[in-house]
Amino acid sequence: MRATLKRYLPVPARATLRALLHYTQRLVRWLPILWQVRGQSAADELTLIRSALAAPFLSLCNIQDWQDPILLQDANVEVPGFGRFSLRARTDDLWHVLPWREHSIAELARKVLRPGDAFIDAGANIGIYTVLASRLVGPGGRVISIEMMPDTAKRLESHIHMNHLRNVTVVKNAISDVEGDVVIAMVQAGKYGQASISGGAERHETSSEIPVQTTTLDAVAERISSVKLMKIDVEGAELQAFRGAKSLLKKTNFIAYEAWSRGCVSKDALSALLEDAGFALRKLDGNNWLAEKSE
Repeated sequence: MRATLKRYLPVPARATLRALLHYTQRLVRWLPILWQVRGQSAADELTLIRSALAAPFLSLCNIQDWQDPILLQDANVEVPGFGRFSLRARTDDLWHVLPWREHSIAELARKVLRPGDAFIDAGANIGIYTVLASRLVGPGGRVISIEMMPDTAKRLESHIHMNHLRNVTVVKNAISDVEGDVVIAMVQAGKYGQASISGGAERHETSSEIPVQTTTLDAVAERISSVKLMKIDVEGAELQAFRGAKSLLKKTNFIAYEAWSRGCVSKDALSALLEDAGFALRKLDGNNWLAEKSE
């Protein structure tokens, strides 16, 4: 259907339809937010409601581009079944604590993680899966949460303390195939969940370049004998990360990862690397894939 429209509709008509689709999507995303996210106080709840009421107007901005749902003010929220989070105004924080966004990842964690297990959250952002997994693996389990962006890592640590988690270790490095290098992470203002060292990140007038130090997944998990589940979302640097995880891949049962471009060279190389390491691959939902260790 989309290919047909591109073929026969003139460019102005396609642009209009795209804008209408984006506007509708931006408004619809607020329905699961108001359903699944609660303000911790009356003032926080009011901030959520005011932000939702402003969405029909704010959603008209940059209509051809992706836009996350945003809060007008900072707010402390509770996500039932996950935990408590302190969200920054006019950023993608709200989007990244929404269970509806990647429900398959949360369901996978609940299905496979048991008390005493180890979980790695590579590209943890502000930590919704870190908080969930910490409770699933319990006091006898272990969570390693990796976040390279300094401000986001501080927010992640605050959420660990806010939710009284004692089995989480935070690693403030970029994941790559080499340990100890200093590389540049590109991040657009407010879109902290899209920070990337892959080199393919789109430059924007509000983008910043942040130097970050690399480590490898093998170094991070060196003292862990087995990992039940790893979630990795490093915005296009997944292949580099897995190339630095030869030992870790041998002792990991499940990997949930993001792959945007089926059929491109990097995606083919990523699939081949995981299959060679003994994993069977299947799609979870959207851009999320599951690598499961073959019997």
